Amino acid sequence: PPQQANTSIVLENFSDPNHSLFLPSSGCWERVAEGDTSYMSLNSTCFAETNPAAPTKDWSHYATLSFAYSFRANTSLKGPPTPQSFYVELDDCSTTDYWSRVNFYTYLLPGSVPGIVNVPLNTRVGEKSEIGVLRRSLNLQCIKRLAISWQQPDVPAGLQLFLTNFSLVPRKLIQNDFPQLLKIDVQPRSSPVEPIFTGFYGDHYTDLRGYGTSTGSTIYTQEDREHPTLLFEDWISYENGGIDIDLPNGTYGVWMCLVDAGYWEYYQNWASRAVLLEGKVALNESTTLDQWWTQYYAHEADEDLPGDSSWDRYIAPRYILHKLSVTVSDGTLNIEFECPTTFACPLSTLIVFPNTMQAKAAAFHDELMLAMRNEYNTNYKPYTAPPAPNVQNVTLFQRPLELDVQPYDEPDTDTDTLLKDTMPTSRLVAGFPYCTSLSIRLPLSYGNVSLTKLDLTGLPSWLSASLYTVRYKQSRMTADGSVYTSTGLLLDIFNASAPVLLGNGLTRRIVFCFDTDKIEKSSVLTTEATLSLMISSGKSFQLKVPITAMSLGEAEVSSKLLLGYLGFQPLYSETVWVETAIKQQKEVEPSVQLLKQFGMTALTGGVGGPSVTTYPNGTLTINYTNADFSALISSKYFPDKPLNTYAGGAIIGTATPDELTEAVKQCTTHALKEKWPTIYENIADEPEGPDVQTDIGLADAIARARSSVYKTSAFTSFTAANDSHAQLVAHADLLVLNLHSLEAINFINGNKKDWMLYNGGSRFKRGFYMFRLQSLGCKGHYEFAYSSVHADPYYSLDSREDDLCAARTSSSGLLVPEIGLVRLALGTTDFALTSALTLAAAKAPPSLAKTAAESLLATILNISVGSDHAPWNSSQIKNTYELLFDVLVNLTRKSYN
Repeated sequence: PPQQANTSIVLENFSDPNHSLFLPSSGCWERVAEGDTSYMSLNSTCFAETNPAAPTKDWSHYATLSFAYSFRANTSLKGPPTPQSFYVELDDCSTTDYWSRVNFYTYLLPGSVPGIVNVPLNTRVGEKSEIGVLRRSLNLQCIKRLAISWQQPDVPAGLQLFLTNFSLVPRKLIQNDFPQLLKIDVQPRSSPVEPIFTGFYGDHYTDLRGYGTSTGSTIYTQEDREHPTLLFEDWISYENGGIDIDLPNGTYGVWMCLVDAGYWEYYQNWASRAVLLEGKVALNESTTLDQWWTQYYAHEADEDLPGDSSWDRYIAPRYILHKLSVTVSDGTLNIEFECPTTFACPLSTLIVFPNTMQAKAAAFHDELMLAMRNEYNTNYKPYTAPPAPNVQNVTLFQRPLELDVQPYDEPDTDTDTLLKDTMPTSRLVAGFPYCTSLSIRLPLSYGNVSLTKLDLTGLPSWLSASLYTVRYKQSRMTADGSVYTSTGLLLDIFNASAPVLLGNGLTRRIVFCFDTDKIEKSSVLTTEATLSLMISSGKSFQLKVPITAMSLGEAEVSSKLLLGYLGFQPLYSETVWVETAIKQQKEVEPSVQLLKQFGMTALTGGVGGPSVTTYPNGTLTINYTNADFSALISSKYFPDKPLNTYAGGAIIGTATPDELTEAVKQCTTHALKEKWPTIYENIADEPEGPDVQTDIGLADAIARARSSVYKTSAFTSFTAANDSHAQLVAHADLLVLNLHSLEAINFINGNKKDWMLYNGGSRFKRGFYMFRLQSLGCKGHYEFAYSSVHADPYYSLDSREDDLCAARTSSSGLLVPEIGLVRLALGTTDFALTSALTLAAAKAPPSLAKTAAESLLATILNISVGSDHAPWNSSQIKNTYELLFDVLVNLTRKSYN
């Protein structure tokens, strides 16, 4: 890449009142001067942009676009502002649309001192979160337009944003570089090259170049994972052969990195691999199954707290260079690989130097790693809300479970309930999940202590509970993790032998979930339990836990809804060991039991669908092993419910529509024999452009089979009847919507097709909003995803979705739920309670209780429809649930006050 500049340059500091880099816009921004400094005062939800018609700019000698920001707030603003969403666009000379420009999302973090935004320039167009799609690099020699937007839609009144010092910043030069050091960044041609390295794209050796892939070599693949740094994120994987480099005869150090960051459910593994230098084995490695599990679950017990270094925990221990040496006697260094599997030898980095310069090379390596650590910490920025004042007393409070708890949170008077000796009443509904929580914060004076005892005693025989402590883990604030935070995410069953950190001002959340299956029908029961906590200093706390439990009788309140996650099997990396698949299969039924425990009523996906083999004469054979297992599990736990094939259950192996039609016919015959449930074969997953017509062709091919078992579904988004995705309505049996509107719903209903929702799950969406939509024909809701941990199952920044899972696996086989599962569970109970009150109110004679019930139900049925409408807040949800419960009890049990 071009040489980095020696110094930064300022593009705009707003010092000139008559000229600016940004186009003037009276409704978007204005220049403000404060003493010797000038700023852009930017309004929210508008774009400030440079002139796209101006001459293009060459930014190729710089690594970062940087600018400073600060907030101003008037005295009416309550508390510090929350992190504010911010967006940066960069167009180059080839930009035509969203996917051909850089789209950088971040958050501006509140604080008493100005903050800095650093936008990496050595990047690709599109979105960084869209990993796995090979995209070109931003053309830094031809920058055409810069645009910025403060995207926060609900900016508090009185809050102003000031920006200044838009600058181009070069990467700091590594001082310990030296001319005899060959530095090669091995990668796809489309990827950015690490500064001061030479990009190598797998081209064959030529005498003119003096280096390249050796004759007869076999390359498996080349990938760009976009993580963790420019140097380590991309690579070329050799099966055999390798690289030749012309060198003077002598002894050389040869250092290389053979680490793959992974993607989706792939985590690098191999049974054996070898590197030969000058024909002799220089590296010979093998991995056992136990070593693989140790590596895969290396971070399963880790907690991510403020101040922890993500680089030091997750990156530095893994991305280690192999340091080899060799003597060259024929003028050419031959590097050969013997790698029996695709990802055994992903070569990302190659460094060669005369062996006499080991000390200089070591100093270069140390400085390079420090530079990459700084690069990583710039590209992945942690946010932690500032610590609350050092209170003098122990604080116990209850926050609604649909709201997160951060490490240093103190009670919020708008949402939280301060606790002394009694918790708010838990209102339980027989057969439906109910969880509640409390949070404890100790003064700094307690020091570093831990929770050593946690008991809930005094429960009657018809009630039991599971007690969890909530573990802080990384959670992405932006889709690509460029800003992340530590959030209470994982639910660990409390274990006194593994004390949980409490001290040093940390706030710790405790969740307990009740098993309500033994509550007697047609009864209202009250009881009181005692929650006991003890910390390592010997101090203990007790709280009374009042409980009211009610049966809904025989009301069928949610039996027809399809409520679940996408997929029901734990996902593991494909490995060279069959034991991985065996572990996965063992954990399928516990996974489904967990989903059922938390209120799910249907499944999607599976461990695999029907696998088709087509022979030259056109005949098909189908392997049903995985499909039979998935169908059996679905029917066993959710009889009379369909199984959607999304996330692991689709027919695979057909190449043409006619083959698909024939496969569905054969699958139908087999399904009827084996008593499969109804199958919704999913044919669309948010198709773009011509893919809509391709997916319509799949739906039509399945329809031609005239199957009594198979129907079709399409996962899609549209809000208007003239949207291209709306064409799917005429062809699919079930529309599964993410973005939606009342117009879209009416269009589907007008075509007499079924529909439901997916994604964006929350307590509100699964509960009161689902009840509102059921009145319009909604069949349910699926959430992404039961298990989508991507590479490292306990590290969130190598992917984009593992903080959206229902549960994570562990080395012991124990499933570790995420708090999102609890939130959806509470929504199912909200829905059930609302449904039961609807039935009871319809049967009840006139009374004050009936009037109250009708008023509550009218409020719920007046919820605005559409994915663009804001959900209810936690207070609305809590108050509505409690009112529903109390009104239903009064309406149906006259003896209860």
